[in-house]
Amino acid sequence: MRFSKNLKYFCLFFLFLTTGCSPFRTVQHIVGISLDEFEKYRNQAISQHVACKASECFDAILAIGTDQPSMPHSRKDFEVFQAKGRKGVVVFYGIPGQVDTTEVGVFITPQADGSLVEIISRSSSAQKKVARAVFTELDVSF
Repeated sequence: MRFSKNLKYFCLFFLFLTTGCSPFRTVQHIVGISLDEFEKYRNQAISQHVACKASECFDAILAIGTDQPSMPHSRKDFEVFQAKGRKGVVVFYGIPGQVDTTEVGVFITPQADGSLVEIISRSSSAQKKVARAVFTELDVSF
């Protein structure tokens, strides 16, 4: 009995080693936290160059989807689904007039003289609503 238990662990360990990181990517797709879907639509992004550091842009954009007293200009226009400061990504959902599960990704790319902010979604109307809110917030803040 003990031999078969050790054999099971060995087989699982061997399977994990041979598949590399692919199980993690599969889990991300199943759970719905993968950003790969946004990459497909990156060529249709609404983008704007903003004169702010990526971290400053990230904080201003995050304030649109949060309602916290610790953030002075925060308001709850949309729900924040994901926020990854190091990667410069905020994913919103709960856009008014859209299906609750419609996601809109905001990607912030640092550049020499500011940041490039890209708004990406499969839904063009949700994309336009979030772009309007994000770029208005960034114009006011910077």
